[in-house]
Amino acid sequence: MRTQDDDAMASTAARQLTVKMLGAVFGGPDACASLRSAGALDLLEPAFAQAALGVAATTGGLGGGAATTIAALARLSPERRARVDQEVLGLVAGRKCPPIETEWLPWKDTTHRAQHLADAAGFYRAFGVDLAKERATRADHLSVQFDFIALLLEKRVKTFGETDGGPHRAVLDSTLTLFLGDHVLWWVPRYAQRLAELAGQFAEATTDAELAEDARLLERAARVLERWCSVERAWTAAEPAHTPTDPKPDDEANTETTCGGCSLNET
Repeated sequence: MRTQDDDAMASTAARQLTVKMLGAVFGGPDACASLRSAGALDLLEPAFAQAALGVAATTGGLGGGAATTIAALARLSPERRARVDQEVLGLVAGRKCPPIETEWLPWKDTTHRAQHLADAAGFYRAFGVDLAKERATRADHLSVQFDFIALLLEKRVKTFGETDGGPHRAVLDSTLTLFLGDHVLWWVPRYAQRLAELAGQFAEATTDAELAEDARLLERAARVLERWCSVERAWTAAEPAHTPTDPKPDDEANTETTCGGCSLNET
């Protein structure tokens, strides 16, 4: 007989797979490589449905065709993905719409940014994640943040098999709520909106049919990312800690914290 714990574990596992997939897809062409097997992408449809099952009534879920959209973006060849990213976002992709948390902070001074990065790194260290060993990407890059969320949810799944998993699960839930509020949900929705806006504008303007198709796909995927934020906020009751300020490309080029190599194309 299926229990409430069974349902909770299934939803957590689905949320884990969903955020892992989204982190890879928005990590750029190279990050998508592991998703291109049919087996990995076949899991998207049931995972996306289950991830929003308990909160669909209040959030609307991830939207119709969400899994198909993300799978299609993952299946784009690296060349086509890099091309549409470059055309939509410019030669330095991070300038117009960086997938980097601190670039959306309302405070542009290096002190605030450094403190914010240090806070994020503290979350990672507390759970044994050493970015210096794991990868070269910045601690505030969307793909790194989503990998950490996936790690917390993976650990949450395992608590259902523990004799006394409740307290452990409570710690994980508290950590996830704090991390989402302090480092994810305050800027990723605006990032997704801005990415969708830019992709849509480019699709309208270009005369290249293939590029227009790929830009529309990127636009739809960004809308899925925006809806994911609503779903996770409903699951955790996390509250955004800040209000994002859109990056200004000309100003960003002159800041000390700009990471020229950090873009949609970075893994």
